Amino acid sequence: MNVVCFFENIIHSRIGKDADKLISLWEESWSRWGWNPIVAGIKHAKQHPMYDAFNDTSSPLYTYSTNNPKHLRLCYLRWLAYHSFGCTWADLDVMNYGVTPAMMPKLSDLPIYFSKSGCCGHSNKKGYSKIIKNLSRFLDEKTTQNFIIDNEQHTNDMRLSARTREDFYPPQYINNPDNKLSCTDFYKDNGDYLLVHYHGRLYHINLVIQEHPEYTNRLKFIQRVIKGLGKKPSRARIIQAIRPVATL
Repeated sequence: MNVVCFFENIIHSRIGKDADKLISLWEESWSRWGWNPIVAGIKHAKQHPMYDAFNDTSSPLYTYSTNNPKHLRLCYLRWLAYHSFGCTWADLDVMNYGVTPAMMPKLSDLPIYFSKSGCCGHSNKKGYSKIIKNLSRFLDEKTTQNFIIDNEQHTNDMRLSARTREDFYPPQYINNPDNKLSCTDFYKDNGDYLLVHYHGRLYHINLVIQEHPEYTNRLKFIQRVIKGLGKKPSRARIIQAIRPVATL
C-alpha cells in the first residue's frame, strides 16, 4: 500500500537544508512496516485542474493569512498532489513506529484525518476531491471574511478544514493513545503512539512550554537532548536522538 508525503524545497528553510536526511528517515520509517513511500511534488500538483487557482497567492486563501506565503502555498498545493495518488498521506516529519497497511480502516468517500493538524490521514481520490472542494470555497472573498469573523483566526489549510468539516475528523482518531492510528505531537508522546509528528516547534521549545506548560517536563527533556547534539542539528538527527526510528 502506498503512503505519500509532499516536498518542495524552500531555500533557507530548516527542512530544505537537511531535506535528504529527513526524506530518507521518513521513507525508512514507513517502508519497514510494509508501506511503499512516495514523495510527491509540484509536478504532481500541476496535474490537477485547480492548480492555477490554488497557486495564486493574491487570492483570499493567502491574503487573509499571517503565514509565510511560500510555506502556505505548499500547504495548499500538497492536497492537489495527494489527489494524484489517492492513498494514505503523512507529512515528511511524521514518523511511523509500527502502523502497517493492514491496520488502515475501510474507506468511504470521506477522508479520515488522524490528527487535527492534518499531518496524516487516509483517503481515496474522492476523499481528496472533498478536501479540495472545501478549500476552494475560500477562494471567494466574502466566504473567507465570514470565516475570519466567525472563528477569530486567520486562514490556512489546517484551520479551514478543521473548522468547517468536522466530519473529516472522527473523534476516535484525534489525540487518542488507545487508537493505534492516532497521530500526536512529539512533546505529547511518551513512546505510546505509533505515529508522531516532529514539526517545526522542535526548534522553538521555550515557546511550546509557554503554550503547553502541562508538558514542561517532557519538553525540558527534549530541549536537553537537542542541546547535546551541538549547533543546529538536522531534524532527522533530533528525531533519532528523541525516539529512533531507523539507522541512517
